[in-house]
Amino acid sequence: MKKFIAFALTLVMCICLIPISAIAEDPTTVFVTLTVKGDFAVTKNSKLVAQLPIEVTDVCDANGDPGQDGKLTIDDALHILHEDYAPAGKGYASNGNFMFELWGDTSGSFGYLVNNVFAWSTNDVVSDGDQLYAYIYVDEVNFSDSYSYFDVVTANIPPYTSIDFLLKNISGYEPPPSYAPIISETKGAQLALVGEDGKLVPTGQFTGDGNNYTTPGVASILFSTEGTYYVSAVSGDPTNEILVPPIAVVTVKNGAKTEINYADDTKFELTTTKPADTFDNIYKAVGKYMNDSIKDTPESGIEDVIMPLARAGYKYSDDYLKKYVADILKNKKPEDSRSALVFALTSLGFDASNVEGRNYLTPFMKLADIKALWITSEAYALLAIDTNDYWDEIKAAGGDATADEIVKDILSKQVTNGGWGFDGTNMDIDTTAMVIQSLAPYYKTNLEVKTAVDKALKLLSNAQASNGAYLNWGSENTATTAQVILAVCSLGIDPATDPRFVKTEGSLLDALLRAYVKGAGFAMTPGGPSEDSFGTPQGFQALNAYYRLKNNKRTFFDMRDVFEKTPEAPAETVAATADNSEIVATLMLMASSAFAMYAVRKKEDES
Repeated sequence: MKKFIAFALTLVMCICLIPISAIAEDPTTVFVTLTVKGDFAVTKNSKLVAQLPIEVTDVCDANGDPGQDGKLTIDDALHILHEDYAPAGKGYASNGNFMFELWGDTSGSFGYLVNNVFAWSTNDVVSDGDQLYAYIYVDEVNFSDSYSYFDVVTANIPPYTSIDFLLKNISGYEPPPSYAPIISETKGAQLALVGEDGKLVPTGQFTGDGNNYTTPGVASILFSTEGTYYVSAVSGDPTNEILVPPIAVVTVKNGAKTEINYADDTKFELTTTKPADTFDNIYKAVGKYMNDSIKDTPESGIEDVIMPLARAGYKYSDDYLKKYVADILKNKKPEDSRSALVFALTSLGFDASNVEGRNYLTPFMKLADIKALWITSEAYALLAIDTNDYWDEIKAAGGDATADEIVKDILSKQVTNGGWGFDGTNMDIDTTAMVIQSLAPYYKTNLEVKTAVDKALKLLSNAQASNGAYLNWGSENTATTAQVILAVCSLGIDPATDPRFVKTEGSLLDALLRAYVKGAGFAMTPGGPSEDSFGTPQGFQALNAYYRLKNNKRTFFDMRDVFEKTPEAPAETVAATADNSEIVATLMLMASSAFAMYAVRKKEDES
């Protein structure tokens, strides 16, 4: 008997461990969208009725009256939507098959679909996960509103992820008996974001015949800031075409795993894919593209390409480097050296003052020679020497150039409005950004440098376009934007979040990423072809500068880390984790059983 009691106690404990959710019926959630004459409805609690989750229960009978009919329908979902969320005066009524009132509108000009398919009546059954879209026509006479939708339903992404939106619409129906909808891609519409008031704000991205599209009917948005975005579209020709606004909900969060859910036209089954256009993937893709262009050509002349690749961690074989250096020794005399060669050699781990006995710092020995250079060349000479703190080597070789004198000369050439100009008189963005890069190592220790650079930063901020870019001759210029990114990153300023460089339509980093050409590098102007002489190398330098900033590494031109002998950190070992509830339950069960058996055994022993 006592053993039986122990067994019973164990059984009771097992039953107690069964979660209630395993016994209760799972709820049915339908995601409801409602638009009123082209605007999204807003609830009494100021929520958008855009994929609003509604837990549907059986609250209506077959006639649309309060009661039950044993099934979950469109009618049930809309009754609950209005009961729980509608502002005062926004009622709903139906006879179980047709609506008479929707969000307070009694015109009867209503449309409603489940999973992008028009429903037969409000008595149609809904299932868990369905998308229910109801709308009030703009055109109440001819009912010409064209229902449109995106291939993207929802997305969870980290910042700096770009999503392509393919816009489709139901343009007609097949003849009987199928009556199947005819689905076509919508061209000429403009992507929009839905505001808190339910109204649409166009983004300037057109589908099929405007800027920033890859195929007809497709446009993209780069999401740079955390938040929840409601993406829609407006007609490119509202006089002749009225779009029922589509909806996609995008959640952007730091550290999020990229998941984009697409809807199949026929089954409405969600599929998940990962897009290519995140910052990390653009960084890797452009690096691979550049590396592929030089991996078989270890020749002098590739300095502007190999240097940023080396800074990004690309490694080259000893044989490759021997051939590269041999070609430099053959074709580059020390007296003809330029800063780019010093940058490349240093980034690859060579001492630029002694490459097979040759000193490629020779042009930077004499202060008078450096001061006679164009201002950009003088700034780069200072950068070249500072890459590996070559000042002792300059002095040992008999040079009289010093950092203090070069910095003083550069400061003296600042023009009155706060910048620097290539011609010494008229300020320009590129020159100003390059000079800031050269002065960055002295910003925290030299008050005159700080004052001059702060003045220049204010100028750069004021010159930035509303979309985050910089213009040259009236057009966005990727190389100019990249130079400013290099400048601000050298000072520890984040080009993605610092308010000085985030404008109403995008940040400084947004502007660079917008110029990325899939499968290649960067265009000089967004939407153009990849430009490999200037746009791509400078764009990649900027990507690396930002990567180094976010990962607490030395700045792009501070190459002392190449020569630092730091032990490689061991890989962090993270145990695989999963839902531990079953394990915990099992352990509790074992403990409970042992206790029960112990209690009975103890009693027997006492007897």
